[in-house]
Amino acid sequence: MKLKANDNNIGLSDGKLAVKKPNPVGTFFKKHGKKLIALIVVVALAGGGFKFYQVKQAEKMLANQPKQTFQTVTKMDISNSIAVTGTIESNESRTVTTLVTDTKVLSVSVNVGDYVQAGDPICTFDTTSIKDKISRLEKKIKVAEQQAALEEQNAANNLSDAQYDALVNVSENQIDVDAAIRDYQDQERKVGEAEQDVADAQQDYEDNKSDYEKYKKKAKKLKELIEEYYAQADDEQRNNVLSGSGYSSISEAESKYESFCDKRDSYKDKMESSEDTIADRQSALKDAQSTLTDRLDSYNKAVNNATDSALKDQRTIRDKESSATSTELDNSIKTDDSYTTLDDYYEELDDCNVVAPISGLITSLSVEEGQKYKGDNSQQVCVIQDDTSYKVTGTVDQYDIASVSENMTAVVKTDATGDDELEGVVTFVSPVPKSSDSTEYEIEISLKERDSRLRLGMTAETSVLVEARKDVLAVPYDCIEDDSDGNSYIYLASGAPSFDKSASTSANMPEGFDKSKKSDVKSKKSTDSSESTETATKKVQVQKGLETDYYTEIISDAVKEGDSVLVPNSISDSESDDSSGGMGGPFGGGGGDGPQGGGPGGGGGPR
Repeated sequence: MKLKANDNNIGLSDGKLAVKKPNPVGTFFKKHGKKLIALIVVVALAGGGFKFYQVKQAEKMLANQPKQTFQTVTKMDISNSIAVTGTIESNESRTVTTLVTDTKVLSVSVNVGDYVQAGDPICTFDTTSIKDKISRLEKKIKVAEQQAALEEQNAANNLSDAQYDALVNVSENQIDVDAAIRDYQDQERKVGEAEQDVADAQQDYEDNKSDYEKYKKKAKKLKELIEEYYAQADDEQRNNVLSGSGYSSISEAESKYESFCDKRDSYKDKMESSEDTIADRQSALKDAQSTLTDRLDSYNKAVNNATDSALKDQRTIRDKESSATSTELDNSIKTDDSYTTLDDYYEELDDCNVVAPISGLITSLSVEEGQKYKGDNSQQVCVIQDDTSYKVTGTVDQYDIASVSENMTAVVKTDATGDDELEGVVTFVSPVPKSSDSTEYEIEISLKERDSRLRLGMTAETSVLVEARKDVLAVPYDCIEDDSDGNSYIYLASGAPSFDKSASTSANMPEGFDKSKKSDVKSKKSTDSSESTETATKKVQVQKGLETDYYTEIISDAVKEGDSVLVPNSISDSESDDSSGGMGGPFGGGGGDGPQGGGPGGGGGPR
């Protein structure tokens, strides 16, 4: 047998080379050591995996308990605002122009960036040409005024003559009218007297007729009594007829009957006589009325004559007045045109010395010394902007513009002022969009105080405060529900929210789970909400106040600051085992996002 120098079975014994006897255990480990180590590792991993599985299952049982989320009722200041991006501008800006045209600029007293006071000189223009125009026009106006005065005097005289003739005619016509009025009034009085005579006769007739009818009825009634009396068979019945009639005997009644008949006949005769009198008086009235009509015709004729004469005189006066007015207007137009031109010349002369209309910065200058100023619509002298007070000019969309009105407060921030908030107030809201194809409406916000860090043209971020409430009870908007009747309500915790202890009893825990280790189950806490299980709640009706993007004001005597409010629909169903990651069984393979596990009990993870 050949021996190798590195063979582990060869060694030295008492100085001699000897062959070692193999160790059975060592030989076994030499041959199977790696497999044995792998088996031990597998067993250890299996035991640890089973323990991990128990812990995860316990966590899942607690996590899958129905959960409630609560928010705290808080007193706070809430508000709604509209964001506006705008530009810093001057509260007062003036574009300076002049009436001067085609005139040389003699001097310029300012430069861009200069600060001027109201009334300070800006520039001056040459006045030679305009002064010559004024002199020639004033002479022309003087001659025209003298000629106009003569023409107007003649027209006034003609009008005066026509007015005098009209007064004479009115006086003469009035005499005829007055006489006709007197005749008419005399006859009118006679008609009235005739009418009264007729009325008196008619009244006599009516009185006689009334008395006639009265005694006629009395005679008839008494006649019936007498006839009834004689129709009775015996004295007793006849006495019964007289009883209550007012007559003590039949003879008294018969005597009274004859008296009634005499009076009846007398009044009948008077009545017939009154009828004749009425006829006579009505005839006299008719004659008087006819004469009154004649008098009225005479009066109307006199009035018509006076009216016709007055109308004729009025037409004459009107013609004379029109002639006088026309003369005056023609002359006035001539002189007015001249005076208008003269006024323009003097204004142009004044405009040859241009001064600052307001105090502020010269931000634009369009004239130079020695330049000929054209004075067309596109040319200006300069622009002055008052930098002592600023405003923000921006736009608001049509969806929000109805909520913005003047005098609303606003907060303004710019890059130059950093986090500092500048107070402002809405001073203008445009009633129309910026253009026909725009839905943006322009608004202006004036800053209450001047800030030296601001500059014209800066961009400003502005919040317009639309509505605000201070120190009110509020909750997140999703804590409030509405029923079918439109009533709003919340659910208040009856006690302090806490985890349901029954969820962690040993009956619900996997075997081997150490319930004393609270670190096995994790709970998340926050400053404004808490998660609990099965906390008792009560339904409380509330009234909504101001609503913002997140918080809503609530009004109710049953709610106070610090109360816990349930967030509706916060109870979630337990997650199924198939939808979660982790180990599939005591010996499951990889879970989570890893590959599908193997081994008994199956593996979890997404399929």
